[in-house]
Amino acid sequence: MCAVANDWHEEQSTHFVRSPGMAERKYEPRQQANGRWAVYDLSTGFPTVVNGFFAIDLPQDQADYLSDLLNIQDAKQTGTSGSE
Repeated sequence: MCAVANDWHEEQSTHFVRSPGMAERKYEPRQQANGRWAVYDLSTGFPTVVNGFFAIDLPQDQADYLSDLLNIQDAKQTGTSGSE
């Protein structure tokens, strides 16, 4: 199990929904051949690295949550909200 999965807390069930005004996503969950999920950085085409670990082999709900969280963080850092 990767560190991202170890840091997951079941009580964190909030799922961020992308509003129509949000900027394009940089991170996207994708299903792997083994049925598990990974979070890809669309700017590189590779799985993203979080805290030194690839965000791979995750359950779908964790990959969805992580990609939402990373996209929100990226929008805040780049100052893009898509509401131009």
